[in-house]
Amino acid sequence: MFVHLVGSDSLKKSPIVEWYQRASIEWKQAVSMKSIKGKTFKEVGQTYESSPSTIVRRFDKSK
Repeated sequence: MFVHLVGSDSLKKSPIVEWYQRASIEWKQAVSMKSIKGKTFKEVGQTYESSPSTIVRRFDKSK
C-alpha cells in the first residue's frame, strides 16, 4: 500500500511491498542467468513456472 500526503516528496512503502519487489528482482536475475545457461527457453519456463515468451523477454533484456 502506498500513502501519498500532499506536500510529501516520497511515497511510503509497507514491508510486504518491499518483500515482493525484492523477490521479483531476485526472480528476474535468476531467470536471466538460467536463460543464458539453459538448453531451451521452454525448459527454463517450466523450471520457473513461466511461459517461454516471458523467458525470451528476460533474455533479451539481459544482453
